[in-house]
Amino acid sequence: MDTYTPPEFWVKTKWNRNELDDKCVQFELRASDKKVSGIGTFRISERPSGEQHIEIVVTTAPSYWERIDHIFTLKQAHADQIQLHPDPSAAEFQCVAQRRDRTRQSVNLGNSRKIRANFAGQKP
Repeated sequence: MDTYTPPEFWVKTKWNRNELDDKCVQFELRASDKKVSGIGTFRISERPSGEQHIEIVVTTAPSYWERIDHIFTLKQAHADQIQLHPDPSAAEFQCVAQRRDRTRQSVNLGNSRKIRANFAGQKP
């Protein structure tokens, strides 16, 4: 069964699928009412036309046997900000999408390699 993906989540980038898919990315994404940052992994789907559906996946482990994927889907404004990370020891890519909107809520997923999450309103 196919799932419907809104058209604004199909984007064009200078990167091909193989360059991004399953690569580590340090990111900071903003919207009008939130900001999220951390380190995750790109997951890419591509249409024959070359348009891509780009997700950043951060996996956390609230307990020994449980894993949760936090999935952030990029719009064109975010995808336009993908670039090689200046410090390859931190991540292969970075995506710091700038928006002029003021943020009211902040979510920090921390470093996914350490498998920890700090959400607004929760104690670490």
